[in-house]
Amino acid sequence: MNVLNGMLNSSGLKSKSVIQENEIDINPAVIIFDRRDEPLTPGILKIQESSVAVVAIDNRGKGRDQAGWIYDTLPHPDMNHDELNIAIGRILLSPFFTERASMAREARLYYIQEDDIQDGEKTLLHMPGIEIDQFQEKLLRSDKVFTYFGQTLFEAIYCGKEVYLYGMNTYHRYLAEWFSNFWNQNQPGLYFDGKGYEKLIQYIELLVKRP
Repeated sequence: MNVLNGMLNSSGLKSKSVIQENEIDINPAVIIFDRRDEPLTPGILKIQESSVAVVAIDNRGKGRDQAGWIYDTLPHPDMNHDELNIAIGRILLSPFFTERASMAREARLYYIQEDDIQDGEKTLLHMPGIEIDQFQEKLLRSDKVFTYFGQTLFEAIYCGKEVYLYGMNTYHRYLAEWFSNFWNQNQPGLYFDGKGYEKLIQYIELLVKRP
């Protein structure tokens, strides 16, 4: 959320990140609850009663029904075709990648079993101690990316890479196979424009200005 805070503050909206609800020391117009699969805390539920807009991002737990607003920035198997395209257009990517034009329509995505990956082909995630800026540079220079369902997948797709998607466990294998099939059957690269943060800020601005 550091990128979001910086962009919000630059746009004239005061923003801060908090870990615990007792750190909320102002009367906010909007609270973004970014704890996937978790319910809203009692304190935030109480704050929501005072007409504060509480937005749950990518929440698939109890918080999805509790929050007044839901904002999905990741594709999910429960979504229909239109919802998936919207979510793909909202994916939050580092400005390191989005300062370049999207190459998503050039990306190639393959689902594989982890056992099929050769030792020399392991994803950059398996490189111990690598810093984020080094990781991003290596991804940008790579022709092939081996990864599981997560942020690196979408960064690699945005950069138009040849991506080999696998699962580390039963659920990740399910996500990998599902998303590979969806991407290859629908080619939604047109919607992946890298403007996820800008769209989220516009959404927040609308909530701030609501009556």
